[in-house]
Amino acid sequence: MKLLIIRHGESEADLLDVHEGRADYPLTERGHRQAQAMAE
Repeated sequence: MKLLIIRHGESEADLLDVHEGRADYPLTERGHRQAQAMAE
């Protein structure tokens, strides 16, 4: 069995150093590139 653990890409909350909780912060440009790389 293969198990993949994938974390979300970098978000604006990561840059602000805040806990996201239930808030929905958008991905940064870097986060979008990370998500695209994972999809490929």
